[in-house]
Amino acid sequence: MKKIVNSPLGIKFGFILMLFLLLQVPVSMIEKLITERSHRQQDVLLDMARNSSGEQNIIGPFISIDYTKTKIVEGKAFPIKEQAFILPNCLVLKCVYTFRTFI
Repeated sequence: MKKIVNSPLGIKFGFILMLFLLLQVPVSMIEKLITERSHRQQDVLLDMARNSSGEQNIIGPFISIDYTKTKIVEGKAFPIKEQAFILPNCLVLKCVYTFRTFI
């Protein structure tokens, strides 16, 4: 055993082993940083989804009718463009909602 430790090959092996162990510290720090940032990314995505979408209302199909109305002011006729929307009295809707995250 003494011959291996005192030989040039043993010294080189010990030096390489020591360097390997010393370099594991920054590698573990980088892995921790990557993990923290990936968790932060997930939190930000969920927060954005929560804040941007909120409650949604579905009004269903409707008919939009464009028409022009004439308004007379002081003897002059002014055309006014308007829209009318015709909505259904009852809307039955069946849907399946699947939550997805984009990563």
